[in-house]
This record gives sequence, structure tokens and C-alpha cells, in this order.
Amino acid sequence: MLVRRTILATLAGKKLENGSGVEAVLNFLLLFSAVSLAPLGATGETIALADEFESPEASSQWRSDGGFSVVDGAGVAGSRGLVWEQLAFRAKKTSTTQVVEGNVVRPVATSVPERFSRDVALEPGRVYSFSVKIRGAITNNCAYVFLAWYDRDGNRIGLAEGRPTIYKEAGRRGWETVSASTPRLPSDVVRGELMIELYRTTLGCMTFDDFIVTCDEPRHVERMFSSAYRDAADSGKVRFVVPYIVSREKFPKDGLCGEFEFTGADGKRFVTAGEISDDCFGVSLDVARLAFGVCPVNARLFFRGYELGTASLDFMRGRIERAVSFDERQRMIVDGKPFFPLGVYVHPADREVPYLDRLRGSPFNCVIECAADKHMLDKFHAAGLRAIPKSPLNHSSAGSTAKSLRGHPALLAWYVIDEVPADRADERRGLYTVLKETDPDHPTFAVLALPRTADSFMGAFDIISSDPYPIGVGRGQISIASEYPRICREKTWGLRPLWQVPQSFAWDWCLSHKNPTGNRYPTYEELRSMAWQAIAGGANGLLWYSAHHIFKCSPPDEVEMNWGNLVKVAEEIKSYADVMLSDDAAVASSNPSVSVRAFRKGCETWVLAVNSTREPTSGAVEVAGRRRGKVSLPPLGVEFRKLK
Repeated sequence: MLVRRTILATLAGKKLENGSGVEAVLNFLLLFSAVSLAPLGATGETIALADEFESPEASSQWRSDGGFSVVDGAGVAGSRGLVWEQLAFRAKKTSTTQVVEGNVVRPVATSVPERFSRDVALEPGRVYSFSVKIRGAITNNCAYVFLAWYDRDGNRIGLAEGRPTIYKEAGRRGWETVSASTPRLPSDVVRGELMIELYRTTLGCMTFDDFIVTCDEPRHVERMFSSAYRDAADSGKVRFVVPYIVSREKFPKDGLCGEFEFTGADGKRFVTAGEISDDCFGVSLDVARLAFGVCPVNARLFFRGYELGTASLDFMRGRIERAVSFDERQRMIVDGKPFFPLGVYVHPADREVPYLDRLRGSPFNCVIECAADKHMLDKFHAAGLRAIPKSPLNHSSAGSTAKSLRGHPALLAWYVIDEVPADRADERRGLYTVLKETDPDHPTFAVLALPRTADSFMGAFDIISSDPYPIGVGRGQISIASEYPRICREKTWGLRPLWQVPQSFAWDWCLSHKNPTGNRYPTYEELRSMAWQAIAGGANGLLWYSAHHIFKCSPPDEVEMNWGNLVKVAEEIKSYADVMLSDDAAVASSNPSVSVRAFRKGCETWVLAVNSTREPTSGAVEVAGRRRGKVSLPPLGVEFRKLK
């Protein structure tokens, strides 16, 4: 049973009632907990800090960009509290950075919020929660409260955001508590930062008090995953992978080992992990070694003989017939046949879809993000399209909706994660469980804005995707179109089918409907490069964002050009679908700017090479079992050819 010890820190400087010798000890502990914010020893300990601003020593731990002050009597029950106040508009503060796009280097100004922050000692393998009491009234959304975590290079690798129930009403009727929790923190976490941010355009007054940070006991192992679709197969090989989280300093990899236990035809079997990396251990097994039916698989992680944690998974050995599934090569199988999704986003509130006739007979075979109801599925089915509707987030609504639509011939999958922050992963795992049980015939689809967080969402989706949008002022290099899928595959250990959401629009243009800073829709060459980069990065499906924004937001004289460019790219990709639905072959490129992928179709070997830069480039490409060749590509060039 988990033993928890709570230290409540009413910080030194706030007098205790009695004057016994215990007071000195308590004051010492309280001050220590306030200053360090670190675990104080015992596993399972909870750290709590309250009335953070009661002593000068505690207040000095915080950093301020201005606008904040600690005021006597402003806090809860008349204690000292942190006050932010701004009654007149100020000049917008900006930070200028250099951004490279193609051959052009230019300054880009970004708005800088007012910030109040302090460092927090964090430990890998723990879940941290924070809360703060707020009150006041401001003109914009309530102040944002975050707990961020960083790696040893200073890169922010995660963020938990405190969310008031109603932002603009938060704190107006008295003190309200805002709270949030992190996911279990990864092995590369070295420090954290607790912070408040307000927009520079905000006016009003907001008071903060009683910051509390707590954590649970470290867990080094929690879950196990398999490479088989929904942990079921009747033949072939299956990989079992167990992610682990440890302090790299305390538990160096050379002292770690893993063990798997399963039931075979002739009893219990134990297998040592055949692979162990910096973040997981695993083993590959022939399904024939497992007992028929439901076969529990258990795993243990050891450090120099000491057990650090366990995980388990119920694997199903047997054939399960589904309308939509994935084979061992992670190809989508629809009604028993391989299917390469080529689709576009529509708008969930658009009930008419005025451009539906443009989709009918096009190279696109599906749409995504439509409303989840029979009327819309009927409409797309009549146009010869499959649909991936957006699932309700409420578990009860999701279950009833899936139950009513699971037999519809247009239904392809459920859209369950759309750029959700990692601290919401657990609630999406719950949604996944509901949909999997209610509609076992259809997979679930996730899109992440930050592919590095994909591991946090494992167990919450069947298909993983990201949405790199590099076209536009200050939006980064176009090479992220191939980097994002590679990161997604790496962070999910190659266990899940991988798709991509390429850019076919311009956010800044769509938001403003004008073009003062050079924002624009992608050109044909850029559309083509981003799509083929995604495939070279491992994607087995493309869903462009978005048809709705092309037809609604394009400059009037560019609608046909923007749509025509996208259709042309999709037609080219569709012409190679049978090759891309064949077997992958090992391939390597000597030039990191050239993304490559190879396929074996019967006796033929095909090689895809994509220049992910805006400069001419070349490099050697080597396919396993074939001789080394060379490619020379123009800027954003693509070459897809059969080897002779």
C-alpha cells in the first residue's frame, strides 16, 4: 500500500501559535520545503507549499518581468498575496528573433507576455500537480498558470496548464482554485518552472495566493504495448514493448534488464528482453509460441537484480474479423483489401459542404472532421467517400454515437485527439476504451501538434499523426514535413500505423483575410514536397488540412489554383498507391537533406527520394540487398523510380 506523507508549508515568517521546541523544527521543515520544492526522501511523499509569499526568503525564489508585487493583506484570510495590476494600456513588448526560410534570413517579432515564475525541482517518473488560488477581474482571459518541464539542454519538453472553469469569470466572485497535473515525467527531465503569464494587452487586477505543488511516488514502469492491431493476431511476429522511466544518473542503462513471461502451449515461458534502449525494453515473439485465446503477457524491469516495476497485457491469439483493421505491416485493411487513405479536412459545423461535387470523383477517398451523425455520413457515402467523424469527447455521448453509427458503410475511423496537450492523455485513454468497446470495427485517429509527446498518448489511439505547417512567415523549415513523422514513429517505438496531416492552407491568411506580412497558401512545389516528405518519413496515409479553408478563405482569384494544385498532388500520389501498399525495404541516405523510403512489390524495388530543402542537393542511396546509387534533386525535388 502506498504510504504518503504530507508536509504543509505555512512558510517561515508566519508565526505559529505555540512557542514550544516543536515550533523551531516545524519552521525549519517549512522553510526547507518552500525553498527547495524537492522530494524530501521517502517514496510516495507528497510535497505541498502554501502561502508562498509570507516570507521574504520565499518571495525571493520568484522572478518577475514587472507588473507583479507582493502585498500585505491581499492574500487568503488577510495574508500576503501576489498582486498583478495594470489599469492603462502599454506599448506591446516584443522579442525579435532571426528566422531562416529558404535563402532569406529576416527578423520576426513575437509578443512577450508579462511573467512571474520560479524554478521547481522535478524528478523523472513522478506525476506532479499544482494549484493556486486566484481572484480579481481582468479584460482578457484569466491569467495563464503553467508548470513546465525542461531537459538538460534547456529545451521545454512539456507543459501543464491550469484551466479555470470559465476564464473570464475566474476569481470575480471571490477566491477560486486553478489546478493541473503533468503526465508522468520522462527520463530526460532535469528541472521545472512554475509560472504565471498575462497578455500585454490585458487590463485589470488579479491576486494569487497559496501555490501548492504535490507529487506521487515514482513509477518506472506502467504499461506494455504490442505491435499487433489492438493486441490480437493469429500468426506472424509480434513485438512487445515496455516503456520505462528512470533517472539516467541513478539507473544507468548498462545495469538494466527486462524479462517477459507468457503462457505457451506447454505452460509458462520466460524470455529475456531482446532489446533495451534509453526509454523502453522489448522482445519479438512468433505468435505461434503463445497459447490460443486470451494470453496474459507480463514484464519486469530489473536494475542489477532489483525489481523496478512490472507491466502486463492481455494478448489475443486468434482471428478477429473487423470491417476496418491493420495488418502486420501497418497497412489499413478495409473490407478485406489494402487501403491508402487520401483525404481532406471538412468543417464539423458545415452541414451543406458546398464543394462536395468537387470531391466526388476526385483522387480523394475520404474526409475527416465532419459531424458525427447519420446525415453527414449518408452525404459522403453518396459521393463515394469514407468519413472519419470527430468523436464526442463526453464518454457517454461517444459511446451512444459510436453504437448508432458503427454499421454505417461510410465510417472509416473515429477522430479522437486534435492537438491535445499531453496532460490530457489520461482522459483520452478513457475515451479510447469507450470507443474500442462500443465499436470494435473501427480504429481511432490522433493528430499531435508536438510529435515529441506521442509516447504520452500511447493507449489512447490506434493511428498516430502530426500536422507540420511550415509555410508562412516564421513557421520554420519545410523539412519538418519529414521530421515530424519520423519523430512520431520513434516516440511510439514503431508500434502504431502512421499517417500525416500536410498543410494546404495558410493560418495567418485565414485568420486575417489579408496579406500584410507575406503569408500565403503553399505553391504546387511546396504541396508536392510536403506530401512526399511525409511518405518518405513513413506515413501510410495523408489527410490535408483543409478543403474547407481552401474554398472559404483563399483569395477569390486563387481558389481554383489552390484546389487544382492539391488535386494534382493527390492524383500523383494515388498513381503510386499500389507500390506504397507493398512491403517496405531497408534503405539509407548519405545526405540528411534527402529523405528516402524503399518498397518491394513482387520482384521490383522502388525508391522514393525527396529533397527537403530549397537548394539543389544530391547524395548516395543504398537499398538493402541492392547496389549503392546516387540521386541529384532540384530544390524541393522528388524522385520515385523503380530500380533496374
